[in-house]
Amino acid sequence: MDDLRYRWRGDAADYATCLAVSADGAHVAVGNGAGALSVLDGATGSLRFGRELHAGGVQAIDLAGEIGVSGGNDGKARIFELASGLERAVIDGEPRAWVEHVSFSPDGKLFAMASGKVLRFVDRGGALVHRIEAAPATITGLAWNKKSSELAIASYGGLRTFRPSTGARAKHLAWKGSLVSIVWSADEKIVACGTQDCAVHFWRMQGGNDSEMSGYPGKPKALAFDASSTMLATGGDSTCVVWSFTGKGPEGSKPVQLMGHGKPITQLVFHPKKGMLASASQDGSIFVWEPKKSNKPVAFASMPSEVTGLRWRGASNDLVACDADGGIACFTE
Repeated sequence: MDDLRYRWRGDAADYATCLAVSADGAHVAVGNGAGALSVLDGATGSLRFGRELHAGGVQAIDLAGEIGVSGGNDGKARIFELASGLERAVIDGEPRAWVEHVSFSPDGKLFAMASGKVLRFVDRGGALVHRIEAAPATITGLAWNKKSSELAIASYGGLRTFRPSTGARAKHLAWKGSLVSIVWSADEKIVACGTQDCAVHFWRMQGGNDSEMSGYPGKPKALAFDASSTMLATGGDSTCVVWSFTGKGPEGSKPVQLMGHGKPITQLVFHPKKGMLASASQDGSIFVWEPKKSNKPVAFASMPSEVTGLRWRGASNDLVACDADGGIACFTE
């Protein structure tokens, strides 16, 4: 196992709450618990700009092209320019509700924002496209399909999908309980969710059939599909459990278990083009794995405290991480 080395290090100046990296790896954006946003050069770590955005804390960030969007405890989403930090638009959420999730569609034409039980679709200029009373309880996660034709949300009572073109609900796949995380496979066939009952529930979207993997020690809040849609990595403990979706799996199959972290896993992310998986933990440890080849890690890095964000830097082999002490780091081979 090789130790990853630092490419650069930065400072978010407070608890780092969220992390986003542009698709080309050129920009890194980090929000903190004091409400500030920092945007750094992805190659060098130099600060492009830092500014106060959301009183009370930044909850979520996403990037698309030359702009980014953030959501925060002030109940607003803000669109900003990555090059200058110039604020383009402010979108109000629901009264007395945080904007906890923001996510650009894969085609980058609009973004979704979740504020309490309400879902909004907003275009790149900040104009409201649709406002939808989407769920009976707080929305806990968003996931787009690859075609940008549907958005899936997780909440109490099951999985729901909506069409941004019309705002109409496309599906409601019921489940008795609360969903705490969500991921949509790249081939659009599977949506998987972590549950409040310490299980992973998934639906086959073509027929609506569902199944469940139970017995996790904790809530699986970290989930990730690989680019081929054949591996689903799940947290819920210090062990990363990887299920195979090849053939008739994962029903009746035995998962690969990746052990090495000393505390529960907080972040899971597959490389956008390769079969490499990165995992991070409350103990600050970061491992890189090749689950189809071995259950032993191939590389290691660490942060001073709990890792709160982890992303690959575009299609490179660099990893960007942030932590609860406000540290930001880019690791390379």
